Amino acid sequence: PIFIWIERHPGTDKLGHFFLIGGFAFFVNWCLACRAVRLLGREWLVGSIFVAVLAAGEEFSQMAFRYRTFDLVDLAADLAGIIVAGWLARRVTSRKSAAA
Repeated sequence: PIFIWIERHPGTDKLGHFFLIGGFAFFVNWCLACRAVRLLGREWLVGSIFVAVLAAGEEFSQMAFRYRTFDLVDLAADLAGIIVAGWLARRVTSRKSAAA
């Protein structure tokens, strides 16, 4: 029933990608205490990199299955969720550190 509801309401699939993948990224970053690495002259959260690679791999793998479809907008929603979740995880972690 939930998939029928999603099909009837445009955009809910993208919101699902944003919140589910973003939530996963938040959890991973929080568990890793927002550990970061420096790549390409910028600091990146390890958890966000991990989740982005998983999300991209999952989305691209759909090209190999007849009943699945690759959607660049789904991937964009995943990445947007990861970015927002990383920002939020850093805020939560820095407040927790400041209070300790």
